[in-house]
Amino acid sequence: MGAFEFILAFTFLAAGILATVGYAVITVTPADFKLARASFLIAGALVFAGGIMWGVLTNSPFWTRVLVVSLIGAVSAVATNEAIRWVNNREKIAGPLPEPETHARQEAQTAPSNDVSQNAENARRSTPATASGVSDPGLFLECTIAIPPIKTPADGRLFILGLFPTPIENGGGGLSEVTMPPGTDYKGGAVDLPLNVHRCQITNYNTVTAVNIDIALSLIFSEVVEPKTGGHTSGSIKLARSWRIRIGKIDPGIGNPFVFHILNQVPFFVQVSFPEEAVIRRIGDPTPQTIQLTTSNHYPISFGPVFEKKADVGVEAKP
Repeated sequence: MGAFEFILAFTFLAAGILATVGYAVITVTPADFKLARASFLIAGALVFAGGIMWGVLTNSPFWTRVLVVSLIGAVSAVATNEAIRWVNNREKIAGPLPEPETHARQEAQTAPSNDVSQNAENARRSTPATASGVSDPGLFLECTIAIPPIKTPADGRLFILGLFPTPIENGGGGLSEVTMPPGTDYKGGAVDLPLNVHRCQITNYNTVTAVNIDIALSLIFSEVVEPKTGGHTSGSIKLARSWRIRIGKIDPGIGNPFVFHILNQVPFFVQVSFPEEAVIRRIGDPTPQTIQLTTSNHYPISFGPVFEKKADVGVEAKP
C-alpha cells in the first residue's frame, strides 16, 4: 500500500470512528449533544476531504473524477445534515438539563413561608417531575418497518402485538410474550411473516425507571374491496376500538428502550394510532402519573391485509 492509499484509508477510518463516537455519546446518561454534533460534522468533512483527495491524486479520467467527487460530496452533506437534525431532535426530546443542587438549596433557603411556599409545593406536586425536580420529559415512541427475519434478543423474550379484530365486548389488550432461545428466527405464527411488520421502541428520557406503563392504542380494521381493475383497496370499517398495552418496566436512557413488534395476520386493512399521553408510575412512587408520549409517527401506521396461502392444486394424472 502506497502513501496515498494509506492516507485515504486513514481518512475514511477516522470518519467512521468519529461517527461512532457521535452516536455513542448520546446513548449515555447524561448525553453530550455538543460533542455528538461536532463528531458528525468532522466525520462528514473528512469523508468529503477524502473524496477530494482521491479526485486530485487518482489517474482516472477527468469526468469520472468529477462525478465521483460530486457524489461523495452530496452523500456526505446529506448524511451530515440528517445526523445533526437527528441529534437536535433527541436534544429537544431530552429537555433541559437539571439545575445544580446548590441553586436548589439557595432557593429553598430564601423561599418565603406560609401561603407562598404552600402554593409552590402544590404546583410541584401537580407537575410530573424527575428525581432532580425538572419537568418529566416523558417517553418517546418510534416505529419503523422491520425487515424479516425477526431475531430473538439476548434475553430470549419477544413482545408481539398481533393485530386481530377482537370485538369490544370480548375485552382484550396487552402484548404477547414469546420465549425462544436467543438468535432464533420468529416465524410469525400461523402464516408467513408479512412484509409490513413494524418494530417499535419506547425510550424513557427521565432519570427514574418507569413502571406499570399503560398506553391505549387505537385500532381500525377495514374490509378489503377488490375493484374490477385488480388489486385491493380498503372498504367500510369493520371494527374501531381501543387496545391498551401494559409494559412492566422501562429503565432510563437511550440505551434501554422497550422493544415490541406489530404485525398483521388477518385479511383486513388495519390502522394503528398512538395517543399523546401515557399513564405510568415512577419506581419508588406509588402514585400514577399521566405523562407525555412523543411519537415519531405523525400519522397512523397502515398494515395491508394478509391472506392464507392456498395449497397448490395438482393435476390428476391420466392412465
